[in-house]
Amino acid sequence: MQLKKTIFERMKKLAIIAFLSLSFRFYNAKAQEDALTFDAGFIGDLVSNFNGGIKTGTTSLGLIQLSAGLNTENARMWKGGEFLVQAHSFVGNSPTEDLIGDAQVASNIDGATNRFLYQFWYKQNIGKLTILGGLHNLNDAFVITENADIFLNSSFGITPTLSINNAISIFPATTLGGYVQWDSKYFSFVGGIYNYNHTYTSENKFHFADHNFSEGYYSIAESQFRILKDDFKFMEIKLGANYRRCSNDHSHNTEDCYSKDNFSMYLLSDVNLFRSKESDKTAGLFLQCGYSPKDNTPTPLYYAVGTKLGKILCPKLQDELGLAFATAKVNIFDENTSSYKFYKNESLVEITYKLQIHEHIAIQPDIQYILNPAGNDIAKNALVGFLRTEISF
Repeated sequence: MQLKKTIFERMKKLAIIAFLSLSFRFYNAKAQEDALTFDAGFIGDLVSNFNGGIKTGTTSLGLIQLSAGLNTENARMWKGGEFLVQAHSFVGNSPTEDLIGDAQVASNIDGATNRFLYQFWYKQNIGKLTILGGLHNLNDAFVITENADIFLNSSFGITPTLSINNAISIFPATTLGGYVQWDSKYFSFVGGIYNYNHTYTSENKFHFADHNFSEGYYSIAESQFRILKDDFKFMEIKLGANYRRCSNDHSHNTEDCYSKDNFSMYLLSDVNLFRSKESDKTAGLFLQCGYSPKDNTPTPLYYAVGTKLGKILCPKLQDELGLAFATAKVNIFDENTSSYKFYKNESLVEITYKLQIHEHIAIQPDIQYILNPAGNDIAKNALVGFLRTEISF
């Protein structure tokens, strides 16, 4: 086992050195802008729990992000290739754990890990086909609801029937895996497989040995259907399914690994009601549903609806206004029976407004009312306010 870990550590170092060497080799005056991209950003939340929850109070949290990308075609290497390495660091405190006590996690940058390396992958485009492999956040390719992207609550980003039920490769800790995607004008299909490991996510150190599929795998597939009106995407429907399989070495019927396998399905829909070419005004709706046929799971059912309006309040600046509702059925683990049983339905209403005050700066006040918080036994209905600041370079 020690030999395997040493080999993986050496592979990691060689891969990073090779990537940086290739990047800077082609970082010349001509290809500087097109071949290499460097991005940095900061997302900060000031969070106040005004009433209910675990306790009232104010806290703050932030996410520092750094990334570098290499486009192989622009670097005159080969067509259709792209490398990405991304790192992040979490600072501050968790409002969910300290103040709110909700299960769905009120802030989508709330992360327990402080791991530095976040993504490191290679993607190849071949006509209508895309292939990606490496350390990858599957939520960048799967379970994306475009009209829900403005909301801060984590559930609007990825359905909790996936994220709570399984230790999958999403923020804040990704794992080794990849996907294959085929695209056409009206239809796309994407399928992927990822390493499954529910123990490494709580660690702050990264080891490639944690990503060798020895503890199981997580597979996911999604079909996407589009309805266009004059090349304007009026509606998109996504149907997805996922299957998780733990290795035989796991001790099952525990809270961390409650069953050897698990299956769930989801349905997403975006409807873009209109897009004004003159004023850039937009209006859209979304629907999210997630369902796990096995009731012996932490979250067997979830659904959400919402709307997003663009260029609605401040015509001279880019702004978005959103209103959404979500509810999740939450089960609790019973140690006497070694199974999950119904606990409560946690629901929330979120209203949010994002204003781009500068090319690199956006501010976003946000209000969430969370009913029946299910992450803490003493938590009561909570009224939570956010002020998010985004800075990008």
